[in-house]
Amino acid sequence: MSSIRKVGVLGLGLVGASLAGALRRAGIEVVGWDPDSDAIRSLRRKRWLSKTALDPDRIEGDFQVLVLAGPLSVNESYLRLLAPRRFSFTVTDVGSVKTPIAKLGKKLLGSSFVPGHPMAGGTGSGFSFATKNLFEDRPWSICGGGEKQQRQVKKLIKAVGAHWVSMTPEGHDRTVAQVSHLPQVLASILVSQTSKSKEPALELTGPGFADWARLAGSNPELWTEILDANKTSVVKEIKKLEKALARLRTEWEPQSTLKKGKEGYERWQNTSKPRP
Repeated sequence: MSSIRKVGVLGLGLVGASLAGALRRAGIEVVGWDPDSDAIRSLRRKRWLSKTALDPDRIEGDFQVLVLAGPLSVNESYLRLLAPRRFSFTVTDVGSVKTPIAKLGKKLLGSSFVPGHPMAGGTGSGFSFATKNLFEDRPWSICGGGEKQQRQVKKLIKAVGAHWVSMTPEGHDRTVAQVSHLPQVLASILVSQTSKSKEPALELTGPGFADWARLAGSNPELWTEILDANKTSVVKEIKKLEKALARLRTEWEPQSTLKKGKEGYERWQNTSKPRP
């Protein structure tokens, strides 16, 4: 049983709402807020949220952990609201880019802020797509903060079925540029180009294309903010990919490319395992 009794969640989109549901399933009380009142009403009907309101202008309560689950810029504004106040709870976030907010959080809140990021998502965005099992067996990055505060966040991560991975903010951003942000860009380009084909391409798509299309269907506004915040790392990955594609085009050794891809797949299979 987790020693965390109560958690505050600011932002009830897909991740924030799913977190509320997962925490409630673990027997933890959740108070939350979102600018969309429909989100609050919906989650209260599901009994994922307490009837006690979380005031975004005051941000106070008897919770052990406060999770900032809004867009990147909104989470930064919450840090500025918290900075002049005295509080005893741990503050963490779930944003996709860590370096900017980690620097700001350390400056404003010191060891009380634990930058975090669950590698979890779905086919849709918003509270209506939330699910209590979104975080099961998923990695959740921890990128700083005090030891005591990290322990609190690790308890939260364990309570929702995820496993934690310690990283530096810079290392996190380089990594997600490879495994998340570049794939998002590629999916958007591929699906856009295919949809404009003069041939009946969309009528001949299979499961492989469906995986790309799912990514391409992500929220453009949300992803624009993410890519802008991690531009340096994403551009580096684009340059690496350009070199690899140019080499394939000029040397034309597809067997070598495909063999390396399969080897990479096998390494991923062996390392993408939950922490026991």
